[in-house]
Amino acid sequence: MAETPARLPQTRPDPAPEERESEALVLIRAMVHAAKADGRLTRDEQRAIYDQLGSRSADASRFLQREFDQPTNARDFAWSVPLGMEYKVYAISLSAIDLDSKSESEYLAELAHGLRLPEDVCRHLHQRYGAPSPR
Repeated sequence: MAETPARLPQTRPDPAPEERESEALVLIRAMVHAAKADGRLTRDEQRAIYDQLGSRSADASRFLQREFDQPTNARDFAWSVPLGMEYKVYAISLSAIDLDSKSESEYLAELAHGLRLPEDVCRHLHQRYGAPSPR
């Protein structure tokens, strides 16, 4: 059985309906940033992110295209994450990354630092989601 960290970060209570959309946008941005961590964004990665969004509206497509075109900066992104979403953002980032390159490992380390996630919490998330340990 995987060891659970002594103290996981606090998560926010279930958001009000009007907050759900903004939280979803943060999680979509987390997937985009993680997918681009290796310096490229393939069509398959873009398609997977579109599928997660669930909407093919013109507004959704424009939002994603803007995110795809933006440079990736783990620190700036981490600092934009609302308090209480740190755990979710790191976990969804793990789902969108292959973690097979040094740049991806460095991205996750910088993201974890910016989100103020302790090492034991990150280790727990990697174990929980079957992701390789960062290098």
